[in-house]
Amino acid sequence: MQVQRGEIAVELDLLAHNLPVLMNVVEQSALVFGMQGKDALALTLAAEEVFNYLCARTDVKEGMRTVCKNGIYYVQIDFIFPCSNLDLRAFNLAADLDLEDDSQLEEMGLLIAARSVDRLFISDEPGRSMILTLYKEKRYPAIEAQAPRTVEERTRFSIKPPDNEDLKSFCRLAVATLGDTGGLPPFMTYPGKFVDMIRSGEYEAALAFDERQAVAGGIVWRARARKTVELYGPYLLAKAEGMPEALIEHCLEQTGRSEAVGIINRSGAADLGKQYFEELGTVVNYQTDGLAQKATAYYRQLCEEPGQRIWAPMDLLPYLQSEYQRLFLPRDIRVVSNMGEHSNRHSVFSAELGSKQAILRPLLSGGDAAANLTRHLQLLSREKVLNIFFEMDLGIAWHAGMIPALLEQGFKPCLILPYAGQGDLLLMQFRAGDAQ
Repeated sequence: MQVQRGEIAVELDLLAHNLPVLMNVVEQSALVFGMQGKDALALTLAAEEVFNYLCARTDVKEGMRTVCKNGIYYVQIDFIFPCSNLDLRAFNLAADLDLEDDSQLEEMGLLIAARSVDRLFISDEPGRSMILTLYKEKRYPAIEAQAPRTVEERTRFSIKPPDNEDLKSFCRLAVATLGDTGGLPPFMTYPGKFVDMIRSGEYEAALAFDERQAVAGGIVWRARARKTVELYGPYLLAKAEGMPEALIEHCLEQTGRSEAVGIINRSGAADLGKQYFEELGTVVNYQTDGLAQKATAYYRQLCEEPGQRIWAPMDLLPYLQSEYQRLFLPRDIRVVSNMGEHSNRHSVFSAELGSKQAILRPLLSGGDAAANLTRHLQLLSREKVLNIFFEMDLGIAWHAGMIPALLEQGFKPCLILPYAGQGDLLLMQFRAGDAQ
């Protein structure tokens, strides 16, 4: 066993008698990292099911490494093992398993594991070990119902780094002032979680304070990928001349020291769009009352655009060429197409579910991708999910290879996020409520 700051690793052969050791390492790591007992047990259960499945389905038993990582507001478990042609379809939200078929009982463990954690990720690059990652977030109390708060005038303000109590006050005031329509990210309804997200270093924030040192506004950002920063805000809790501009300038000053090529803002930039950003695209959010709200994303380039190679099918070339020309983003677009090749492997999608939407992302390619997509759409339709999106990385050829199936099902491209993944991310939206 190896123990480093924020990380505990153990190497175990994929043999059943090693299971108690693995379970003890995962559970104790989660508890040491501050996770509550119930959630630590859920993460341990997920790790148990994954280990059992790997023991039963992999040919190479040696060289499996398990790494438990402290993400401050989450715990992450990495299973790193020699590549094997594994059937991981049970990780799909819409997995279609026959409980009467004994041969599929082992796969039921993956179904349990996927539903015991918040997120999972699979890295399966040719010639490298496969990495299967489980994420479980810690639980935090939500903000209690807040009385609506009016925005007051302020004559002076100053921007400075916040402490933990300032961050929690910012969350409470933002929810009371801006409400559900203020473009607040969901994590800001959990002040303790927000504090831990800042502590983790994955997110950064700056707050504006009025002359009485009360929180008057704030801005939040994070590295979406090595070359892209995602911006939240600015969120204004008081009126003061120049405050929104000062918050954005502060963020630009900080991010300008990084490797980031650009900044993406999908919330809070509407009033400053023309001054600081250019429009990336618009997403339509459908409501249960039949109404639709448009959400516009913005982009600001921080330095000279170096260009990159991306992949796309012929059907999407007109859209991409038009958008990249409009945004002045140089791209070498390579056409990807199926030329009769066949895959026996099953595809896997991750599903991020919110109160009003679902975002699907590809984790593994497979010959059943079109059928798998149909099953997900049918499930989400039964659950009355009106807003269904599919997010893929155009820097990965097999991701782009799924676009024809998406277009056939009724998805339409709506948003390009430059450098937000290995390449640009493309967000496609399904015709709301149209799944059969």
